[in-house]
Amino acid sequence: LGEVNYGDIRLRAFDKSGDSIYMTASVGGEAEGLYKLNLNTKEIELVHQEQYVSPKRVWVDEASKELFAIESELGYPNYAFIDKDSHKSVRLKSLIEALQGDQVQLVSSTSNGDINVIYASSDTNPGKYYLYDGVQNKLRILFSARGWLNENELSKTKPIQYKTRDGLTIYGYLTVPNGLEDKNLPLVVMPHGGPHGPRDYWGYDSEVQLLASRGMAVLRVNFRGSGGFGRNFEEAGYQKWGSDIQFDIIDGVKFLISNGTVNKNNICIMGSSFGAYSALQSAILEPDMFKCAIGTVGIYDLPLMFEEGDISGRSTGQNYLENVLGTDETLLKAFSPSYNIDKLKAAVFIVHAGEDARAPIEQAESLIAALKKANHPYKYVLLEDEGHGFYKEEHRTAYYKQVINFLDKHLEL
Repeated sequence: LGEVNYGDIRLRAFDKSGDSIYMTASVGGEAEGLYKLNLNTKEIELVHQEQYVSPKRVWVDEASKELFAIESELGYPNYAFIDKDSHKSVRLKSLIEALQGDQVQLVSSTSNGDINVIYASSDTNPGKYYLYDGVQNKLRILFSARGWLNENELSKTKPIQYKTRDGLTIYGYLTVPNGLEDKNLPLVVMPHGGPHGPRDYWGYDSEVQLLASRGMAVLRVNFRGSGGFGRNFEEAGYQKWGSDIQFDIIDGVKFLISNGTVNKNNICIMGSSFGAYSALQSAILEPDMFKCAIGTVGIYDLPLMFEEGDISGRSTGQNYLENVLGTDETLLKAFSPSYNIDKLKAAVFIVHAGEDARAPIEQAESLIAALKKANHPYKYVLLEDEGHGFYKEEHRTAYYKQVINFLDKHLEL
């Protein structure tokens, strides 16, 4: 593709003429943009590029197969309309105007485009489906997700951004309990899983809303290593699991402390999978910052990842681990909560599943053995017949009751 180093190329659609194709691609590992490739001349034209974030979704008309918009999300979700005059673009713009405050998506349409199924959602709207009749200009609701919830009682989420200690800009989300000012709040930090590939988005999150409904602010950050911001940003987290990634999380907390949003003496951290690792590792790196740490189906012993679990069982998995973790056992142990309990002050609650293949039970056993040896107080719950996540309603209900009770015990709410 000429002298420019294009990577992460994905073909998206033909243009109207059929002589060119749209593709998303990254230049030099930065955030992906939308390009048009002329199949005859081989010329490439940049159509749209967000500076820091890759497209969340590329929207193509299912009838005409024409690409009409790109959805992206650095802070709040937004659209860039590639073909501003297309039927779908005009329709979507009018619906966004009608359903202000929601992110609107055209889920499905009749072949002539007259009738559309619409999905609208937000931080306080778990999701509603509408039917829009363009001929009669009528919009009616079909059904709601979690219709029993009162949107006016749910908590707002706002984008934040801050600089890390090494000058990187990190984007994240802060949810403030409904009815409270964003001042001197109790805080739960909730790192996402992955870490490579997933990222946090603005929108409704049942776990976040549960905590906020009990008076806790919730911080989620897209630390280095997260997906969606370009390959360079994702690879910046490679072999930095126990250091720079955690510093990004910790610096987000310090940012909220410095501007008076949260009470520095009223903070806990919790997460699942890699988020559980972060909960323990951040609490080890910054022992006086967190009153408690909750780890669910987590990894706590990095050397053990090479021996146990569904990743290590494949040659591609071993290569992946070597790439993202490295092979220096001294460093792996330095980055492992199981080997550093002596630095931990936070109260600990560990929840694991007996049939978890991604984070096998040996991970929890490694951490529990270290906690016992250090005489560090902990609470441990094992769900024998669950996997990497809890799917049975009775288990989820019991789990969240215990989480709320644990947080209530260690935070002033």
